[in-house]
Amino acid sequence: MHDSDLARVRSSCYLQTRTKQLKSNTVDTEIFELLLFEKLPAIAGQLMKSYEKAETGTDMFFFNEHYVVKPPRSHVEFRWHRDDDEQLAMCVHRDEIPAYISAWCALDDVTEVNGALQFVPLDELSGSDEESLKRHASEPMTAKAGDVLFFLSNVWHFSSSNESDGARRAFYAQYSRERITARPNDPSPLSFAIPCRGLNSVSMGEEATRNGNDMVNKKMMHNLE
Repeated sequence: MHDSDLARVRSSCYLQTRTKQLKSNTVDTEIFELLLFEKLPAIAGQLMKSYEKAETGTDMFFFNEHYVVKPPRSHVEFRWHRDDDEQLAMCVHRDEIPAYISAWCALDDVTEVNGALQFVPLDELSGSDEESLKRHASEPMTAKAGDVLFFLSNVWHFSSSNESDGARRAFYAQYSRERITARPNDPSPLSFAIPCRGLNSVSMGEEATRNGNDMVNKKMMHNLE
C-alpha cells in the first residue's frame, strides 16, 4: 500500500480495501467496523486515561491489525519481546513515540497447553535478560474465545508453544494516542493512523466490555477458516 493511500488514514477507505481483499459481506463489515473503530478503542482510551492519570478520556488512532495463528502441535514459542521493539525498530524517532496499546482478542479458548500469554508488569521489571523476565512473569493468562486482553506496547510478554490438537487463533488490533509516523516531520503513517470514534465515555467502555466478547467470537473467526 502506497504511503499516500487514503486507506491509511480513513476508516471508510480502509474497510473498502479490507472487504475487497477478504471478500467479506456487508453485515460482517458493519460489525467489524463497530468493533475496530468504536468498541475496542473505547476501552483502550479508558485504559490509557487510567495509565496516564488523565482527567479526560483519550481519543485513539487505529494503528495496526493482524491475526496470530498457532497451528496444532506446532511446538513454536513466541520469545519474550515488546511490541514497540519489533514494530518501531526502523523509526529514527522511536524515543519520541509514546506507548500504544494492543487489544488481543482470543478466537479460541486459550489454555496453558495451546499458547497462553505471560506478561511482566512494568513496575516489577529489574532487567531485560530472559532469566529476569521469567522470574517476574505472570502466571499464564488463560482465556475463553471472545475474551480480550489489553496491554501496552512497552510491556514484555511471551506465549508458549501450542502442544494441543487444535489451532490457537487470535485477532490483534492496536491503537495509539497520536499518529505514529514513519519518519519525523513526515505525516505519512508508519502503518495506519485512522481516527477512531470519539466514544471514550465510561458508559461506552462498559457496554463494549459487555458486548465485545460475543462479537469477536461470532463475527471474526470466519476470516481464519
